[in-house]
Amino acid sequence: MSQNPYAVENQTAPPRVGAAGVSVMQPLVEAAGWIKLLAWVTIVGGVIQCLTISGIIIGWLPIWMGIILKRAAENLELSRQTNDQRLYYETSKDLAKYFTIAGVLALIGLIFLAVILLVVIVLLIVGVAGAAMN
Repeated sequence: MSQNPYAVENQTAPPRVGAAGVSVMQPLVEAAGWIKLLAWVTIVGGVIQCLTISGIIIGWLPIWMGIILKRAAENLELSRQTNDQRLYYETSKDLAKYFTIAGVLALIGLIFLAVILLVVIVLLIVGVAGAAMN
């Protein structure tokens, strides 16, 4: 049986990260304080959104995203102290989840903006046509 260097041994286990993995994660480890700050700002923004009646509908999303970022920052700080490779993997998963949610929200926002823009254009055309008929 030939050895395939690209074969995955166990797909449920996190990939092994050697000394090079620590240096790859070093910029994130150094930015853990900023990540935690962004997490708290996001959580507070979500709480403020939840204070309004219409904000309750979407206010939980920023809170959830902030909690994900806070957990990632805490894992980064803990991984710096313990050099636990599994924490680096969990941090990567948390950041991937955060950016996935942020991307979906950005797409929803762009679609919402396009619909509003289309409605405004249609209303302008109807208004100009109605004024021209009078």
